[in-house]
Amino acid sequence: MTHNYAKFINGEIFTQKDVLRILDDNKIKGKIINIKFYQYKKIYIQLKKNKKIYFFKLCLNKHSIDLSKNESDGYDYFSKIDKPEFNLPNYKLINITQNYSLSKIEFIEGSRGNYFELSKFYNNCFSKNYKIVNLQNYISSIVKKNQIDDDKSKKIDDIIKIILEKYKSISIPVEASHGDFISFNTIKNLNKNYVFDLEFFQKERSLLYDYFHWKITPIIAKSLKYNCKFFLKKTFIFLIKILYLEFKIKYKKTIINNERLFKLLLILFLLERHIFLRYQNFINQIEGLVSQDEKNLLSINSNLYMNLLIKIL
Repeated sequence: MTHNYAKFINGEIFTQKDVLRILDDNKIKGKIINIKFYQYKKIYIQLKKNKKIYFFKLCLNKHSIDLSKNESDGYDYFSKIDKPEFNLPNYKLINITQNYSLSKIEFIEGSRGNYFELSKFYNNCFSKNYKIVNLQNYISSIVKKNQIDDDKSKKIDDIIKIILEKYKSISIPVEASHGDFISFNTIKNLNKNYVFDLEFFQKERSLLYDYFHWKITPIIAKSLKYNCKFFLKKTFIFLIKILYLEFKIKYKKTIINNERLFKLLLILFLLERHIFLRYQNFINQIEGLVSQDEKNLLSINSNLYMNLLIKIL
């Protein structure tokens, strides 16, 4: 599987001629600027036509095709809201078949946002009315969506029991979520700040999931990169207290009016990230969609989320 992954990345399994054929089949004309073969059997294409640059994403694996359909649903959902959480570039799902999906995203000149610029990219002030759902039902939906039958699932079941015992009286506010909201998926220029890559969009996800994803995911990534997992585990409780105080100061009029609910929403974020990353790695192991290094990193990442979750509980 790893060998096949390497061949795909090098354009040996699915060639540039195959890419041009699909573009031609979909009546897409222009000068190719760049074709990049990527993990998860995705191909990114930059094309110039009539002095304008366009960006296309071609997905060739069932998993990435499903994500492409989900991304289309996300763009469609946020485009119909009067005041959406995010400013999104123009997007169009050109074609989706059993074998591939092809989408077109507006190419925007600019620079990527950074960790300290959340308010530039997230339009929500956390003060609107949200849908409220049952905690147990919400957790069940997370597990069902990312179901894996293995020995480690019992550990997750035990964690879920603890969460339900501690917080059974609390209902969960949910909102539409980007799902991978991070500075890496942003771009800014003189006119506007944009968010893109909605493959992990979800119409109903626990409130603050995107907020935590922006704030916590980069810290976890850095701790793995510089081998500081032990330090992060030791300081994580302190970090969360700082995060809560910051949130409380910035967003005074909000449904999150106590630290207990804030903590529960953080717990749900950590739980969902752990389960999601396990599921991603499970798919990767079966289909060889990423490199072995990426598989190992996903596994370590998933375990770290579980350790932090246990720490919080």
